[in-house]
Amino acid sequence: MRGMVDTITVEVVVPVYNERRALPGCPRVPHDYLDENIEQQWKITIVDNVSTDGTSDVAMGLAHDFDRVDAIRLDRMGRGHALRTAWQRSTADVVAYMDVDLSTGLDALAPLTAPLANRHSDVAIGSRLPAGHGRFGLRAAN
Repeated sequence: MRGMVDTITVEVVVPVYNERRALPGCPRVPHDYLDENIEQQWKITIVDNVSTDGTSDVAMGLAHDFDRVDAIRLDRMGRGHALRTAWQRSTADVVAYMDVDLSTGLDALAPLTAPLANRHSDVAIGSRLPAGHGRFGLRAAN
């Protein structure tokens, strides 16, 4: 996304449920990647889906420790609810999400969001499955 307009903002949402053990390792990798590879303003928002294992406390601690990490605790469960809530609150121009286990390589983030950041497309969808395996690869559409 280098060379895009500097006023574009990017927010990456990470929905979590009972991820107290996995969560502490999550934000550092995308935080460092975004800091090194994305010129635009960006932030990571961790959305806790009413976890019962202390995940919310860990998320709040991470939001305190990292300057561009926020945390939200919801009062009801659901990945769709978490994404909808975070995206509706967002003031970012480009919103995305990733799983807490970082199962999708971060190198896919810039090519996926670039058509959105340069206003070539309105929506971009990615999948870990290669094209031709029943799901889309990287796609962007107006």
